[in-house]
Amino acid sequence: MRKVLVISTINGIAGRNELTGIFNYVNDGHDWSIRFVQDPGDINGAALDAIVADGLDGIIVSPRVMTPQIEGLLNQPVPVVMIHCPDGTIPRHGTLYALLKNDDRAVGKTAAEHFLSKSKFRTYAFIPTPSPTNWSDERLAGFAEGLAQKGAAPVVWRPERGTLEDFLASLPKPAAVLGATDLEAINVLTACRKLKIDIPSRVAVLGVDDDEMMCEATKPTLSSVRTDDAGLGRRAAEVLDSLMSSKRAKPPKKPVLVPPVGVTERNSTRAVPPSGYIIQEALSFVRRHLTEGIGVDDVVKHLGVSHSLVRERFRTVYGKSLRDVILDMRIKAAMSLLSRTKASVREIALKVGFSSDAHFVRYFRKKVKTTPAAYRDSLRH
Repeated sequence: MRKVLVISTINGIAGRNELTGIFNYVNDGHDWSIRFVQDPGDINGAALDAIVADGLDGIIVSPRVMTPQIEGLLNQPVPVVMIHCPDGTIPRHGTLYALLKNDDRAVGKTAAEHFLSKSKFRTYAFIPTPSPTNWSDERLAGFAEGLAQKGAAPVVWRPERGTLEDFLASLPKPAAVLGATDLEAINVLTACRKLKIDIPSRVAVLGVDDDEMMCEATKPTLSSVRTDDAGLGRRAAEVLDSLMSSKRAKPPKKPVLVPPVGVTERNSTRAVPPSGYIIQEALSFVRRHLTEGIGVDDVVKHLGVSHSLVRERFRTVYGKSLRDVILDMRIKAAMSLLSRTKASVREIALKVGFSSDAHFVRYFRKKVKTTPAAYRDSLRH
């Protein structure tokens, strides 16, 4: 059994997915005993001595910042695999040391390809991290390289030159904006909401990391480049296993780069369908599911657009809300059943999607100016 020390923060989605990848590799049949430490500050001299005394065959460390404790790990006579080497980190001489990281240039290129596959934008922009980082710069470089293939170039927001709101307001529209992470992209969504800039028709927004909990909670939902953090963790375990398995093993001379998976598209970059399509698809969906008691939320979720867009389209075409249109369709279906069948009023109410016969009768009277029973009787005379 190999004893492996894993030091990784799990505060964010990336750290959690990296850890998942490591454990997936171990669970595939590799005999490892893992000691997990979340805070590198817990690895002081005494703690490290105790770990080494207990037996240590290898280390996987995923630091977000370099600390003296982590530097001390690089002096241990065991293989070390580092994920996301902090800026300026240099491996110690004589240590079996491997570095793995996201291919951040590929992340930027993937974002550029996604935007270029959409309709023509007048401007492309990049929002970096608040503090300079190599990986943010690499994402910008990849974004610029991808856009250059179509003769375009990004403008970059610099906080010292003005607020994010001022920057976004000044961009020629329509504009495509890439945030270095999902957090930067969410700041763009917030600023656009304050400025009453429509997303995505005037500004399309893309993040990086695809933190599903955050991306699905924003309004509109946030499209994001999905980094392969689970794959990164698994690859780190594979490299460490190789280094531990042979005394002749040599670590990769260059960082192992793991490319992104792709883009998870949500409403912040999704093209807005034309009015006719939204109306037709909404009505078709309602007809197919009329008996299931569906509501506006179900239709909007099926269409993949915002409530406000659906409301605007139905008000423009019908002069009424989608909710009223659905109720009208239920009443028409009920009138047909009243004329063609002997089903009871209660059976018909449930069949056309009303929650109760009382609600059905009340709305029927409002629209038809008579009760369902009286309407049926009138057809017999």
